[in-house]
Amino acid sequence: MASWRTLRHEALPPQKGYFSTHTWNRPSGARVMQVKARCWGNDSNLKVNLWFLRKWGAGEKIAKSGTWRCNGKYGIVRISNAGHSLYWATFSLSKKHTVEYWVQYYK
Repeated sequence: MASWRTLRHEALPPQKGYFSTHTWNRPSGARVMQVKARCWGNDSNLKVNLWFLRKWGAGEKIAKSGTWRCNGKYGIVRISNAGHSLYWATFSLSKKHTVEYWVQYYK
């Protein structure tokens, strides 16, 4: 039965500015991938970019991005036709906050 599966769940220590996750490989057969992220503080916005590495040395590209408030509720950045093998996420914050994120796929 198809369902959402968590590939990675991690809380990053309090940081501000621009920072990144480690890379992950898309599981074989998974075509829908998403990053759920949240932060606390209600005094800044969290910007999330979902990146992928293009094939044959063509560089990297942002697949999807989203921005939401740091109010403890998570936001989702989802792509529905994931075809590349290597992905990662970047976060941008104007104030120092802890970021919790989940990398999930639907299969």
